[in-house]
Amino acid sequence: MTEKSFGKWFVEQRIKAGYIFKKDLAKAADVDPSTLTKMENNENKPKPETLMKLAPHVKVSYNELLARAGHLDENTAKKVIELSQKIDTDKQELEKLKNLKKSIDNINKQSTKNKVLINALNSEIELIENLPSISLPILGKVAAGIPIEQQAAEAEEFWPIPRYAVPRGFESKPFFLRVHGHSMVDAGINDGDLVLVIANNHAENGQIIIAEVDGKYTCKKYHIDSNGEESLLSCGFGPSKIIPSQEARIIGVVRLVIKKIGTW
Repeated sequence: MTEKSFGKWFVEQRIKAGYIFKKDLAKAADVDPSTLTKMENNENKPKPETLMKLAPHVKVSYNELLARAGHLDENTAKKVIELSQKIDTDKQELEKLKNLKKSIDNINKQSTKNKVLINALNSEIELIENLPSISLPILGKVAAGIPIEQQAAEAEEFWPIPRYAVPRGFESKPFFLRVHGHSMVDAGINDGDLVLVIANNHAENGQIIIAEVDGKYTCKKYHIDSNGEESLLSCGFGPSKIIPSQEARIIGVVRLVIKKIGTW
């Protein structure tokens, strides 16, 4: 197995940090979008000053970015990366709640004077865990056909769904996109439907995914054939193939579809 390239690794960190669209990270970190594109495509070695701007936004230490980008000698880089991997900088909401419960247990053992605080914290945790639904942002359109331009990261509106519809461990990442086109009708996805997307740059064979192709976004079925060749397929009006390793990048997996009935 070959070592993961810096560009591919950095894309994963960007998505984990909540920057689905790289242009939003470029704006937040005051970095030229073309510089970020070249870095993620491994077309050039990022400068240390660029990495320093990006570090706080992708929640990765400056030293680790230097190490992974090849600015440190091999031994030093290895030590920096090993140390960084021991630090969990991207905790999910449920993990935070779990740690909070452990802290409450420790407080309870140490002193009985904190019962009021403990009860208040327990009530807050119970309220969060038992919410019947959550509202997720609709971030724009995605093509079911010819890819369309990236949408702005600001939500046009929010849509409530049952909390159980979001897999545990992904509560901070889901978002909706509105489908535009007819190439996924055989997968039960029609023009105007809303798809719930879990941000992820990996997918299993047969899953419906959202992919970036030349800066544009499209909804397709991820397929691996008997020869191990990866492709993105339309599900209606004849299949079309795109090789992800050369032309596309997976940015999320479709979790569920909310059907359009009439107009909205």
